[in-house]
Amino acid sequence: MSFSREDCEYTKFDIENHKMEFSADEDGILISIPFAENAPQCIKDRLNDIIFHEMNKYLETVECLSMPCNLRLNARMQIQYSNNESASHYYLSMVITNIPEIETGTWIDKDIDISSETVGFQSEFISYCQYQVNKTLFPFRLEKG
Repeated sequence: MSFSREDCEYTKFDIENHKMEFSADEDGILISIPFAENAPQCIKDRLNDIIFHEMNKYLETVECLSMPCNLRLNARMQIQYSNNESASHYYLSMVITNIPEIETGTWIDKDIDISSETVGFQSEFISYCQYQVNKTLFPFRLEKG
C-alpha cells in the first residue's frame, strides 16, 4: 500500500497550528509562521510534495498508517535569525502525528531549508514570510498602504 498525491494534500489533515510564535535564546530568534490557506500556490505545492514523500517513506517502516484525515499536521514557515551569522535562514517545517498522540503512534518530522529550492521559490517564500510578520507586528502600516 502507498498513499497517492491526492491522499497527501495538506487539506486532508487536521491542521494543528493557527498562530505565529516567536522564541529567542542566546543564539538568536526563531519566528514560526503557521501555514495558511492564503499561502502562495508554490508553497502549498511544495508542502504537498514533502507530505507525500514523507508519508510514503514512513509507511515503508510500519505495518499500517492512518489516513490523513485521522492525523494532525503542524506545518510552518520558519525564519531563524542567528546572532553569529549575517543572514537569516528560512525553513518549511512539518510534523505529522496521531490524533490523539500515543507513545507508539505516528511521528513524522521534516524541515526543508529553502536555500536548496529555486530562486523563484525562495523569493516567493521570503516575501510571504515578510508579509505575515508585518501583518502581525505592524498591522497599522498595512492598513495605510
